[in-house]
Amino acid sequence: MRYPTTWIVVADGSRARFHRVADDARSIAATEARLESARARGKAEDLVTDRAGRAFDSAGQGRHAMEPEMTPQEREKERFQTRVARAMRDALAEGEVERFVLVAEPRTLGALRDELSDGVRARVVAELDKDHTDTPLDSLFEQVRTLLPSRLG
Repeated sequence: MRYPTTWIVVADGSRARFHRVADDARSIAATEARLESARARGKAEDLVTDRAGRAFDSAGQGRHAMEPEMTPQEREKERFQTRVARAMRDALAEGEVERFVLVAEPRTLGALRDELSDGVRARVVAELDKDHTDTPLDSLFEQVRTLLPSRLG
């Protein structure tokens, strides 16, 4: 019996690994790809070159710094999630994968969901909202396997 090609996508705000489930669905066969963003792990002062803008108070003569809507790290993490989603979309379009399992801590999982195309979103068969970016492959697979006992073998 042929199992659909499944990738387990393990991500946090600055790293992502794409693991292919073995054809017999009993282990993780390989790491298909890795993505990293050193900028998303960087310090704010390393990511911006100038000070925040200044504005006048609405009443009176005072001035104060304007706070950005998003910190530099948050902006870099958002860009990184876009890269991860694009890699998933491209792999699906090229026929490299038929379905996905997403594994990420809750904030990253939500951000990644927002970036997925409709086609990729339809191919996500399970999600695990925990940070497993440093988990050994065998332990990771056991976690995922419990989510999908009938689908992965």
